[in-house]
Amino acid sequence: MRKSIAVCAVFMTVFLIWGRPVMATGDYPYDPARDRDPMRPLINERGQFLLQEDSSEARDVFLQGIMYSEKNSQAVINNELVGVGDSISGYTVKKIDAKTVVLEKNGKVHVIKWEGAYEE
Repeated sequence: MRKSIAVCAVFMTVFLIWGRPVMATGDYPYDPARDRDPMRPLINERGQFLLQEDSSEARDVFLQGIMYSEKNSQAVINNELVGVGDSISGYTVKKIDAKTVVLEKNGKVHVIKWEGAYEE
């Protein structure tokens, strides 16, 4: 028992002194503003996929969350907190519901659905 503890202690000492953590080099391909949150589930409790391909033409805005209330809803888009009437990336926020955000740009309406919402 003492021998295994001594071996572990030596190994940990060597690792801490000479070991180097492996770090990614160059451009890291994950963009937290655009890519899926790894902590958010891919399916709901009924086995249905939560993530679907974005059919909206608003590809330069990324809906990251919705904080819905009947009086003052807000959404997180492109790492910014926005409300109705605010502008983001040339879009104007027209409406925020519990699972959708309605944007307008150049007279064209875009509805972005929050796919991470849990089904009730």
